[in-house]
Amino acid sequence: MGACCRYMYSYLDVRKYLPQRDPFLFIDRIISHEKNKYINAQKIFKSDDVFLKGHFPGNPIIPGVILIEAMAQASGLILCDFKQKKSEKIVQGYLISSNTKFLKKLLPNNTVNIIMNVTLIADYIIKTSGFIEDKNKNLIAKGDISIAL
Repeated sequence: MGACCRYMYSYLDVRKYLPQRDPFLFIDRIISHEKNKYINAQKIFKSDDVFLKGHFPGNPIIPGVILIEAMAQASGLILCDFKQKKSEKIVQGYLISSNTKFLKKLLPNNTVNIIMNVTLIADYIIKTSGFIEDKNKNLIAKGDISIAL
């Protein structure tokens, strides 16, 4: 990581590995990452995000299901080797979210860090545990994600 950069991998790097696209891609950049261990990813939620038109008009709040999806996308990226020249998209299958708690509402125009740690990798399953925090380190949500690959 050069002195000019505050993150390891950009939105373009993320797009090489995740099949999701706007408006359903919830990782903007990767701050830090160790393959098969952990990830610290970042997302900027903006006031013009399409899902906010209905959740809730005049009082927008980032939906909890979007936060769970962001944790799942980050969890899938843990498996990636960003140093390879050739990238293969991670195709995420069945998702289980457990022990999820939403601790503070998240308003638009906020940047969050999504920090996920591997608890198990076996056959075609990855299990992670982690949390989402805002730029002031306030805990927004936490939970466990299981993905069948």
